[in-house]
Amino acid sequence: QTTLEFNKLIAIFSSKIESIIPHSAFVYTNTEFGQEIKKGIFSRHSCSYGLKVEDQYLGELKLMRQSKFTINELELLETLLCCLIYPLKNTILYQRAIRMAYTDPLTHTNNRASFDDLIQREMSLAIRHGKSLSVVFVVIDYFKAINDEHGHECGDITLALVAKWIKKCLRDSDIVFRYGGEEFVVLLRETNLEGAQ
Repeated sequence: QTTLEFNKLIAIFSSKIESIIPHSAFVYTNTEFGQEIKKGIFSRHSCSYGLKVEDQYLGELKLMRQSKFTINELELLETLLCCLIYPLKNTILYQRAIRMAYTDPLTHTNNRASFDDLIQREMSLAIRHGKSLSVVFVVIDYFKAINDEHGHECGDITLALVAKWIKKCLRDSDIVFRYGGEEFVVLLRETNLEGAQ
């Protein structure tokens, strides 16, 4: 276990088995994390494995090359995949923990800790590349009245719906955070004041 990053882990595994099972490319996919890692020269022959341990899905790995994989190579590959399974499981557990630490469970947006970590980096990148960066604060007016008159469950539904509405309005490059209570922050990359308005 030398890394907890999907792309590095799969690349290390590929390079370590290259001399034993020659291949020209690999593709690793994991839908839970939106991962599709590709590297190499794609060829017409391939072997593909759904990776699983203790009923936990770990993704799918496909190796490719110009010639067919032999039965002996496939059997050896299946044995070698055992060396990948537990580091991959650790990577998934780590990535889940990170996601949980940076995600607001009610609104499924990024949380304030995530904002605090990301804002400095985004500002540095904007300055370095001479790009605009806008920050929009969204506050739900009279939110306390919603909680007082209709209960906290209704307030929670309101927060989740507002977060959903904000996400629907964003571009793929924009990021929404639940900053606190009824406050949301939206980071708009490469967006000037006029664009933010």
